Amino acid sequence: MPVQRFSRVEDMPPPAPLPPGPERAQRLRSLWAGWSRVLPPLDLRGVHLYRDLAEAARDREAAVARRCRRLAAERGSGGGTGP
Repeated sequence: MPVQRFSRVEDMPPPAPLPPGPERAQRLRSLWAGWSRVLPPLDLRGVHLYRDLAEAARDREAAVARRCRRLAAERGSGGGTGP
């Protein structure tokens, strides 16, 4: 596939539109299913109250690290050391 470079975002051609009707829904379902297999959602469920944004960021980073360790264990990389 040839690579094109653009100096500005405005110079890029627009993406091809999705087809109308049921084929659009099927393509979107397929796209989201692929991403959920590659990168499952974080284990953050429910409503959480935080004192500040830093605490929320720490909680999210911990959830990302747990997901990294879980994926590494499931995929057999053996490392298990996440961010």
